[in-house]
Amino acid sequence: MSSGLKPFAAALTALFTVSSCSSSSMHQTDESPTLVLLYFNGCPMSNDVRMNLKAAIEAAGLSSFTYSEVDMGDLDPMDDRLRWGSPTVLVDRRDLFDMPPADAPGFSCRVYDHVPSSSELQAALAQRLNR
Repeated sequence: MSSGLKPFAAALTALFTVSSCSSSSMHQTDESPTLVLLYFNGCPMSNDVRMNLKAAIEAAGLSSFTYSEVDMGDLDPMDDRLRWGSPTVLVDRRDLFDMPPADAPGFSCRVYDHVPSSSELQAALAQRLNR
């Protein structure tokens, strides 16, 4: 790379890194797995799953991934992430519990047969992240 392009490449890298981080990101690396909690307020279990997921992440000492929370109410109506109900945990765009997405985007509440505990979430994350 010519010396004239190095500052441009560095600035572009810095811009990408800053723009891809969110206030709820816990760790950011270019090749790390992506863990996303999809939710919208008003759905049962959203807050409980959020608390248990954060406890699972902390208990497992997981730090080699990018974590974010997405309020589905802020998404474009045709965003593919609206194909999952709230709350859903995605690991690299796949449902943590291997549930398929709906055929079309829309708002729905996901109702588990019980709120996944932090230990259940930790085990599912460990399995998905091959730990």
